[in-house]
Amino acid sequence: MIGLPARPGDIPVRLGYPLMPNWRTLASYELTRGGPMSKNADLVRAFYAAAATGDPGAVDLFAPDVEFCMPDVLPHGGTIHGREALGSYFGEVQGRWEDFRAELDDLVDGGDRVVATGRFCGRPKVSGRYVEVPFALVWALRDGLAIRVDEYTDTALLIDALRPTEQSSTVD
Repeated sequence: MIGLPARPGDIPVRLGYPLMPNWRTLASYELTRGGPMSKNADLVRAFYAAAATGDPGAVDLFAPDVEFCMPDVLPHGGTIHGREALGSYFGEVQGRWEDFRAELDDLVDGGDRVVATGRFCGRPKVSGRYVEVPFALVWALRDGLAIRVDEYTDTALLIDALRPTEQSSTVD
């Protein structure tokens, strides 16, 4: 049973559970649900941690027949089919950016669906300008593997960042 917040903005907690977990479980604790995050949320978080270190094993989270869908308006937009093709795409991104990284800000745990919010950060080589582009990725997981990922991002900001500097409409 979930206790109602005492005031607007308060975080509801499960009745009978402590407000905060002990330090051993804090890393995988989600206050808004009042309990530990699901295994799927932990897997998505682990993907971002592995990708941040350049671990090529990060793609092992994706099913062999994964679908990774990006907005069609992007130069690289559309759907990538399969783990191998997705791994190649990630390598291409690294080649087009200086210091590219996907900074994870938050996870919304829905069990078989996990929403990751964060920022794509770095300098596209074509412009050399540092950008942070917000994203939300909706992960669908089954049996511990991502079967589909839908990317939502600020497409106008990303398209502008990918233009050569003299064509850019923004200023540092």
